[in-house]
Amino acid sequence: MTDRQSTENKAICKRDTILDARNYDWMEWQAGYVSGAILMPVSSIRRLVSDFCAEHGLYAAVAVTSEQGQQIVSAVMEAFQVSEEAARVRLFKLSLLTSSDSQPSLFS
Repeated sequence: MTDRQSTENKAICKRDTILDARNYDWMEWQAGYVSGAILMPVSSIRRLVSDFCAEHGLYAAVAVTSEQGQQIVSAVMEAFQVSEEAARVRLFKLSLLTSSDSQPSLFS
């Protein structure tokens, strides 16, 4: 008879580590990435962000700490019914938000 309480030889996904999973932690990274991709399809999220940026005259990556960055995160949360963290991670992974307030130089 097998011991159902034993965690030996089991793949266990712990929610609290998914958002900070390192890329080489293959199972956790894949679980988090696939979940985000299923809940927030790339074409739909790009369209939402593109429409938002066009309406607000934004032509470069938006900083997550800016007012517009927070509005984009909120729009994704509402449109796809996901948490703030899930929306932010998906937007970062798709390079639709940046953590930097400064825009990259054209000459560097």
